[in-house]
Amino acid sequence: MGQALELLLTTNALPEVTGRLCAEVFEETLCQNRKGERISLRAIERFLIEHYKFMARPAKVSRSKVAVIGSGPAGLCAAWALMQGGYRVTVFDSASCVGGTLSYSQSEFQFPRQALDAIIRRFQGTGIEFVTDFIFGRAATPADLLEQGFGAVLIATGVGVTKSLGIDGESAGGVMSGDDFLKSVNWRREDPRSWLGSKVVVVGDQGPAFSCARIARRVGRDVTVVVRGPETHVRANPMFVRHAIEEGVKLKAFTNPVKILTGPDGCVTGLGCRYLDYRMDSKGRMVLVEDDTAEFTLEADTLINVAGWDANTLFLRDIPGLEFNEDASLRTKSEFAETSLRGVFAAGGVVEPEMSLTDAMLSGVRAAQEIEKYLSV
Repeated sequence: MGQALELLLTTNALPEVTGRLCAEVFEETLCQNRKGERISLRAIERFLIEHYKFMARPAKVSRSKVAVIGSGPAGLCAAWALMQGGYRVTVFDSASCVGGTLSYSQSEFQFPRQALDAIIRRFQGTGIEFVTDFIFGRAATPADLLEQGFGAVLIATGVGVTKSLGIDGESAGGVMSGDDFLKSVNWRREDPRSWLGSKVVVVGDQGPAFSCARIARRVGRDVTVVVRGPETHVRANPMFVRHAIEEGVKLKAFTNPVKILTGPDGCVTGLGCRYLDYRMDSKGRMVLVEDDTAEFTLEADTLINVAGWDANTLFLRDIPGLEFNEDASLRTKSEFAETSLRGVFAAGGVVEPEMSLTDAMLSGVRAAQEIEKYLSV
């Protein structure tokens, strides 16, 4: 079994992540056991990484240094692939801890801190270095890192800016972003009982929305998650949705927020919504449209916005030569990871903000492959 784990780690840098957070569409393989039941790939990965110890050994370094900016899923997968290719890898992060979104975007019962600690120890055991509290663009630019002897720089800083709902009342007291909520619980270890209202509404259909909902529900709050589409088309892992509902979280589908209601004290009292329904447009396509006659209110004294994210590239704007897309994401060459600066690459949410966890991990591996080709010339 130890050999199986070593083989797994040659292609998957983060089995702790895929074994717990991977979407169900990737869970079942065509392999079957003796009873004819499908075998869960996710369960196998989790079993191997939890029951067998990987003996991390310093990698044989035979090539140049590579700097990876950001220690989230994309950055970690790129660092692992580059290490396996014989490169000396240093991972820089602006936070005081390593892991990027893995360190806060999931609840403790979905992705425990011990799992992230195990990942970091394994990476450090192979010789990958981590530098925290490093503000890229201020502490050093890509040109500075290249001058310091790094053969290439990979920017994998993720997202970090919560999308606005675009409705009235977002500045009201009791309205917060999902990132702020999760960081307060997972980073600062605050007890949400001290500031959560009794009725919590979460807006969003991605994984962190249901993490917020389950945390709030577990401290005794009445929780409703609002999603625009049907229950069967949320972007979160269906397993997470099912677990949230089993714990008592209510799901309000086909619902579009239109305004946040506030009281005399300026704090949120509810969320005004309209029902959505499918209609056929002039081109014969089924689209979701609002029913203007069906407006209703969800009572709430806390509203958590997890509607999505934009790339956080403001700190990159002063770097000469970098190019950006209209949505503020970092522009790379078509279907490649290389940016407009030679020797500088990008991967993950900083390139495509709505990228899934699995896609972010894969983009890090692909970027590492491009860097290897670039440095081998």
